[in-house]
Amino acid sequence: MKKVSFADIAFLVLSLILCLGSHFAFHACPAKSDGSWMVCHWAERVVTTLGAVLVILSAARFFLEPKTRLGISISFLPLALVTALVPGVIVNLCMMKDMRCHTVMRPSVIVLSILICALSVVDILVLQKKKQ
Repeated sequence: MKKVSFADIAFLVLSLILCLGSHFAFHACPAKSDGSWMVCHWAERVVTTLGAVLVILSAARFFLEPKTRLGISISFLPLALVTALVPGVIVNLCMMKDMRCHTVMRPSVIVLSILICALSVVDILVLQKKKQ
């Protein structure tokens, strides 16, 4: 088995926090009293799904060669950027700005996505340097 790097663990941890956190911790607004969902619920579902993709790719890094890990790190950039854009840009949030989706979910998703992007850039540079 290959040597596990800090980046391997960090990608997995951040991806798990994004995937599970978007559903359990910093989720969108709860269901309405009639049982229907507000539009922000769908933003939460998309973020959770994209987080699951990031988890799968992060877990795959543990078993792959450096060149393939470099490709996965490159793929994290657009995935994390799209994830950051989901709440409020790609999928609308509630109309009131003081709702949970605006105050908790969106900032959490953006911060985690930025952290994944930053880690990805650093990992790309490190893996490129090792390649030379």
